[in-house]
Amino acid sequence: MNSAPAFLSCDWGTTSFRLRVVERATLDVLDQASTADGVKSFTAGRNSSGESFARFFQRQVDALDAARLPAVISGMASSSLGWRELPYAQVPFPLDGSGVVSTTVAPGVQLLSGVRTKLDVLRGEETELIGLRTLLPQPQLWQDTVVILPGTHSKHARIRDDVLVDFCTVMTGELFEILSQHSVLRASVDSRHSDPLDEPSFRAGVAHVVSFGLPRSLFRVRSRALLDHEPPTSNCAFLSGLLIGVEIADLLAREPVAHLLLTGAPALRHLYAIALDEMGAGSRLLNLGSTLVAHATLAAHARLMV
Repeated sequence: MNSAPAFLSCDWGTTSFRLRVVERATLDVLDQASTADGVKSFTAGRNSSGESFARFFQRQVDALDAARLPAVISGMASSSLGWRELPYAQVPFPLDGSGVVSTTVAPGVQLLSGVRTKLDVLRGEETELIGLRTLLPQPQLWQDTVVILPGTHSKHARIRDDVLVDFCTVMTGELFEILSQHSVLRASVDSRHSDPLDEPSFRAGVAHVVSFGLPRSLFRVRSRALLDHEPPTSNCAFLSGLLIGVEIADLLAREPVAHLLLTGAPALRHLYAIALDEMGAGSRLLNLGSTLVAHATLAAHARLMV
């Protein structure tokens, strides 16, 4: 394992790039660069040499004056659209990182791959899970747990005895974008001005979808505007409640586990926590704090650096 006192942690996604100079002992971020240059903005694609990725990465490293530091990259950079395509690791996937697939793409630069099941794939979230396990060493949390990772494509990660045994992807965030911007509901919803959250309307959406299911519930967004004269911000919260509610209802029906760990950005964590509370699962929920979530990928990169 590399013993450098500082290293570079890179999360390279589909639409974003983030590079951080990290103090290894404390996980303090000493400097960072963030851009919208995700892997889909490059033309290299399946080019096995990935010259455009290498040049871009080196420019970002030089801008941080960090050329001598070892680097670890996770996310979509190891996909078929990225710097170099790597095969997926497979479940069962130990959270000590021993099953990680990785390669060196440049001197001192380590690229990590993702994980697959027979039906699903992820890249990047497995790194966050390794980091969370490192930062939360309590064994009981990892014996019978689902980690909920909200996002455009939310992930539910099933953990048994420190091993990722299964996961699924739920396109909740993308469905919200499509329905609120490209369907008949767009005239009834204002997703641009949804703060502060209309919590009663969000909870009403969760309760409604539990009672009636999603297909029947969706047009209720429109009828709330037409018949009840609910404003677009209220309907936005209601639609969000429908979509997150059906995601959580399916999870709870599928996974009767001892613990639920909730990660993700603060605003999304808040919504998911409300939905879980509305469905009576709050006693099993550990809502992870922002600092812990922010350090998860850094902790995994520090652990996995070779």
